[in-house]
Amino acid sequence: METLPNVITVTINGEQKQLLMSFNKLNRCNILVGDAQDLALVLMAPSLRMAIVQEMLSVKGAPVDLDEVNISHEDSLRLLDFVCQHLADFTMGAAKRAQKLAERVAPQFQAMEKEASNLMPTKNGRKG
Repeated sequence: METLPNVITVTINGEQKQLLMSFNKLNRCNILVGDAQDLALVLMAPSLRMAIVQEMLSVKGAPVDLDEVNISHEDSLRLLDFVCQHLADFTMGAAKRAQKLAERVAPQFQAMEKEASNLMPTKNGRKG
């Protein structure tokens, strides 16, 4: 799988700015979007678009007044696409890791369940 760039350059108020996709920004954007299947809403829902752009332009979590920001339509769409790609990549990577973790620990849980069932009394009062 191709590694995504962690930085995007956009022009804001006539100046080029580099925006870093840190874990905190990614996580806050993920909270705004919700479920991964709702990623298309980032491009379609105006309030979500605004929230995502505002989050990406914020500095150390301090909100940005979008009425004071001049960003082109093209740059805002590139920024939204950048966020969506990172959210999809992170979600897929996390799902794959979760599956591998489940496969790794499943035998331990099965052994623990078997051990626990051996400790439980049966109908006649005897163990296992």
